[in-house]
Amino acid sequence: NGMMIRKKRPIAMPTSKRMTSVATAATAIIFGSVTAVLMHTQIRTSQLSGVRGVETNPIVGANVGDDGQSAALSDEERLTLRLDWTDLPPMSEMAKRIHHSQTSVDVRLYKKHVHFEAGLGSNLHTWAQSLCHAVENDLTLLTRGPWKWMDGKSCPAVDKGVTDGSGNPMRCYFGAHVDGGTGVSSSPQGEEIAFASESVPASETMSCPSIQGVGEGMYSVGEWMEAATEFLFQSLDPAVISEAERQVRAVFPQGLPHPDDLVTVNVRWGDKGSEMPLQPIWAYMRAVRDLVRTRPKERAHFPVHVYLATEDPEALKRFMEAAGRENPPWRVHSSGPLQDRKDNNMWTFASGRRGLESMAALLISMEANRYVLTTGSNWSRLINELRNGVVNPRCNNCTEMVDLYYGESPKMQPDGTVVW
Repeated sequence: NGMMIRKKRPIAMPTSKRMTSVATAATAIIFGSVTAVLMHTQIRTSQLSGVRGVETNPIVGANVGDDGQSAALSDEERLTLRLDWTDLPPMSEMAKRIHHSQTSVDVRLYKKHVHFEAGLGSNLHTWAQSLCHAVENDLTLLTRGPWKWMDGKSCPAVDKGVTDGSGNPMRCYFGAHVDGGTGVSSSPQGEEIAFASESVPASETMSCPSIQGVGEGMYSVGEWMEAATEFLFQSLDPAVISEAERQVRAVFPQGLPHPDDLVTVNVRWGDKGSEMPLQPIWAYMRAVRDLVRTRPKERAHFPVHVYLATEDPEALKRFMEAAGRENPPWRVHSSGPLQDRKDNNMWTFASGRRGLESMAALLISMEANRYVLTTGSNWSRLINELRNGVVNPRCNNCTEMVDLYYGESPKMQPDGTVVW
């Protein structure tokens, strides 16, 4: 059917957020529409760039408001994440190498990294590529300067340091491993290399030809990104986890479903059409059906839950409508910020609160054992890197993924050269 399911790494395919959870009601099937459900769940979301604050789940009869509270849960119902995101030591050899490189007290030559104007996923991937150059050249990567995706209210100490130019904005969401291990002094002494810009070729500050390339012992761009993401996400700030569990209480008021009953779907529309073909909702629906058929037989009679990761309100609406036509209807859940379609530029959409909410929603995405992604987008690639590098090693390769549109960035040429 033109799609492929991957246990581990995706390969190229030939195919040409919100505090709300929706389980389409039986009444919606009778009337052939989920409009009423949509209107109800979006009562508090007239500002589409805000956070959805009302949850309704007519099938199970649960309702939850802004405070995320719901009826009492049984002991079996789970509202906490399946992984302890404060303590996930690197397991792959390359991630271990990165960790040693960045936290060893013997390595104290510094490379300065500055986030540029882009989406959160793009910022993290560009940081990871800059990290490759740092590891190759025995440099400790330090991030400096303001970062629009940093939520200063959740990390006031970090915010103060960033404001005076000495702090590392990555510390707002990640542990000391992104700041030299134990956290370097506010004014580290050592060599600082300017971040790539129009006046400084990317090859001077982003390339790592002894690591990325073709041949024995070399890493593809995707393999490097997976290891770098594993290193990066080994320890998250408790504020991110608290926000994730707040979202869980709001969109899964009866508890998180079994991972085999949950499919994470990332629909990246918005401004992404300038970079890749936007996939239609029917393609996502077909992929979910294919994955659901792979569930263990003992789970086949349980409801299908979909966690929809998207910033696009139109994608949310269309997916919900389609999910309502399934028999039985799928239970759709979604959280994180929604972007007004009138202004779909990801950088103008950026804010600290939306950064925190997006990071939290990313952790919820990792609760599933099945995924529908378009790795032509940074966010899908980030989900897939966490799936392969963090979740799979801890669950005996329990996940599967359908990639509707493959992509990587930067791109590796046949001779192993990496280009932007």
